[in-house]
Amino acid sequence: MHQRDLVRKVWAEAGLYATKDAKLRQFLKHVDDTPLDCWPELVEFVRTQYPEYLDRLVTPIWNAGDKLLRLNLIRNAELSQPAEKKMAQKLVRQLRPETDALELRAVIRDAPVEVLDQVAKKKSIPDQLKIMLDQRRALLKPKKP
Repeated sequence: MHQRDLVRKVWAEAGLYATKDAKLRQFLKHVDDTPLDCWPELVEFVRTQYPEYLDRLVTPIWNAGDKLLRLNLIRNAELSQPAEKKMAQKLVRQLRPETDALELRAVIRDAPVEVLDQVAKKKSIPDQLKIMLDQRRALLKPKKP
């Protein structure tokens, strides 16, 4: 699996495989030894067994800049979870509308209002994404009685 190999490569480059942290080494060994070829499986495994490593695991993947990896991270995020929403907000701050329209579109499609508000602060958002953003925010706004 190309994505799996790329993820392991970026984790290695980030120094995760050189860690002295026994629990993190246990996670990496499990990932290497188990055919977790499915993003939902890997994400759920991190979410339930290793939530304290979310930032250390996600940031190198995101920073690799690979569009498919980024889209998989966005699509599998559970943004109702505070830690994952905070991570999403951090990553959205890094997005540039001129080069990261795919990621912005994916975020807009599923994000809660707090993340959408952050997207709305970005300058130079293409008109098509502005329309999508405004429609999504309107759907999520509480209706006035």
